[in-house]
Parts: sequence; structure tokens; C-alpha cells
Amino acid sequence: MVLTKKYSKLTTMLICATLLTTLCSYAGEEVTPENLITKISNMLQSGGGLMWVMLFTSIVGLTYAIERIISLRINNYIKPKFTEELNLKMSNSSLTNVEAFLIVENTLIAKAFRGIITRSCGTREDMERGIDDDLSRALWDERKNIKPIGLVASIAPLLGLLGTVIGMIDAFKQASEKGMNDPAIFAGGIYQALYTTAFGLVLAIPFFIIYNYLKTKSELIIRKVEDESLLFVDKVIDAQKQETEIEESKAA
Repeated sequence: MVLTKKYSKLTTMLICATLLTTLCSYAGEEVTPENLITKISNMLQSGGGLMWVMLFTSIVGLTYAIERIISLRINNYIKPKFTEELNLKMSNSSLTNVEAFLIVENTLIAKAFRGIITRSCGTREDMERGIDDDLSRALWDERKNIKPIGLVASIAPLLGLLGTVIGMIDAFKQASEKGMNDPAIFAGGIYQALYTTAFGLVLAIPFFIIYNYLKTKSELIIRKVEDESLLFVDKVIDAQKQETEIEESKAA
């Protein structure tokens, strides 16, 4: 499946943010495209086992991010020209036929509209309350696959900090056993321990951006469906009035 230009730009922006954050961890050192991969590889090896744990969690988070970026497109929830086709159906047929048309449409907005027609025997408040219930469940479903992305953004710095603490404990242990005659050994252990914190931040920053973007995107889609649903309530009420007037005129 091909991403749209909008999402391609977003992906490029996140990749650049990750690279810039990585470069910041090497402040003061000359970093070129040729030695960047080597430096990252050395950082993974120096950081110990927690570095690979963080790398695994980032792969899991990236999988969820790609799935959500592809899925959270407005056309997956409101098909193009859906409103025009629906208005044409409502002007030429009854609500029963409109409901049959909505059953064929397998989108969130079609499901919300079917719920409105199902509750059309009640009051306007009943229909609006049904919209809130349906869309609240829909928002919960949409956020299920976004939560792991936020979890990665939250846990990566903590894992990095844990790795740093473990590394510093080891550095102080070596210093207590071998003494401080050679400060370079002690300092080397400290700066290697700090790799895990740097790597945790490198992962957390782009995932934090992705999480908040997707969370906002899902809320905007649900809000769009809600606005269209409220307009559809007015159309259903008008259609009911017209059907009642036609029946009364036939009875007269």
C-alpha cells in the first residue's frame, strides 16, 4: 500500500528528527554519512543488553505507527462523494431504502447514519445520544493501536535511564575494586553508560511526535463524522415529516 504525499512528508520529517537527535548525541565529533552507521553500531554494543531491548520496542512501535498512518485516512471513514450519493437517495426514496444503501457502505459514517435511522422512531435527543455512544466506542477502537506508540515514547527514556544507572553502578564498582589510579577507566565506564540514555531519547522524541499526531488525527476524524451525523439527524427528521404528510394526503 502506497502512502500519500502528506504521510510521506510526515515520515521524512520524523526520520530527519531522529537523525538530528542522534547527531546531537555526538556533539563535538565530526559525523559524516559514512561513519554514522558505524557510530550507531558502536553505541548499541557499548550500551549493553538494554539497547537491544529498546531497539526491539522501537520496531514494535514502528509497526503500529505505520499501520495507523495508513489506516487513519479520511477516505477510509468518509468515502468521496458519499454525501452527494446519500442526498440523492434521500430525495428519491424512503428511509428504508436509504438504510439499505448504508448497509452496503462499510464505513464509520455509514454505521453512524444507520444508527440514527434505527433510532428515528424516538426523539431527536435519542438520536443524538446514540451518536455520542457510537462515536465514543469508535474513538476507543481507533486509539487501541495508538496506545502502544505512546507506550514506546514513555518507556524508552526510562529504559535508557535504567541502563545508565546500571552502567554507573558497574563503573563505581570497578573504581572501588581497582582504585582511582587511572581515572580514564572510570570516565570511560560513565560515558558508555550514558549511551543508553541518549539512545532512549533518540527513540522517544519521534515516537512522541507520531503518537500526538495520530491521536489528534483520530479525534479530528471522529469530530468530522459527528458533525456530519448531526446534519443527518436534521435530514432524517425532515424526511419523516415529508413521509407523514404524503401518508396523510393519501388518507384524505
